Amino acid sequence: MRAISRLAGATAYAAAACLFFFILQFPAGDFSGWLTGRVNAGGAFVASIKNASAGLFPPGVRLEEISLSSAGGAQILKAPQAFASLSLSSLAAGRPGFVLTIPAYGGELRLTLAAAPLFGGGQARLTLDIEDVDPAKLPAGLLPSGAGLQGLLSGEASFAFEASGPPGASGSANPPNAPAAPVPPVTGKGELRLAGASLAVPAALFAVERLDLGEVKAAFTVKGQEAAVSELVFKSPRASGKLSGTLRAAPDIPNSALALAGEWKVDPADLKMTAIADQAAIKALRQRAPLSLRLSGTLAAPQCAWH
Repeated sequence: MRAISRLAGATAYAAAACLFFFILQFPAGDFSGWLTGRVNAGGAFVASIKNASAGLFPPGVRLEEISLSSAGGAQILKAPQAFASLSLSSLAAGRPGFVLTIPAYGGELRLTLAAAPLFGGGQARLTLDIEDVDPAKLPAGLLPSGAGLQGLLSGEASFAFEASGPPGASGSANPPNAPAAPVPPVTGKGELRLAGASLAVPAALFAVERLDLGEVKAAFTVKGQEAAVSELVFKSPRASGKLSGTLRAAPDIPNSALALAGEWKVDPADLKMTAIADQAAIKALRQRAPLSLRLSGTLAAPQCAWH
């Protein structure tokens, strides 16, 4: 009986989606215009979609040549295609919404946007799922120049914000010369994981080309323009550490400010001990004791200090 109910539900969803996107000739161009208009209206980001077309199997909208940049011009996302479809889970919760699936950077990104509840009493929600993204393929500026970070990035994050009406009657951005609409206050939380992580390290200090970090995990909360990192941990047979602090977003993302501090351990066999002037640090390293570690500066130009 349950199998029949699930089959009936899936059939009803497929039929409704087909009706919405195809039989009613869903205006794919208007959807892409509405989507980019909502992103661009706040003034913090610039989004573009070259082409959009409605599809039947599966039902939804195919988007081509998607681009997202910060207001300062730093590229955040560039993908040849994406697919938007109705979010059944959001609809079942009384929140009209859609899922945007983007194959990018060797993996996949899934954005689920759920509107405020139909019956009021809540905020709009945005959920981001990341699966097996290669950090080496990310746009320049999202990671420090020459960081040489390797691994597979996965994670999830959810955000809530006050939703307003469309920025224009047709979903377009604000008119030219008009003041940008204020960015709605955002709150959220998430977790990121980097499996098989390793980092290129300076030859002047390290006896190895890459430092094995094992699995890296980061848990964070977001309020407004600041992300509070409650825990950033990495652990491998060669190195381990734990940090916490903040990341404050800037209009130009590479200039976002880092303020992280904590402790770390590293196998002294991976270091050129003669290159270290701090005798206390040398003693701690030989005793496999933790060292203080501080990260400051910006995403594009971080500064690392340890002793």
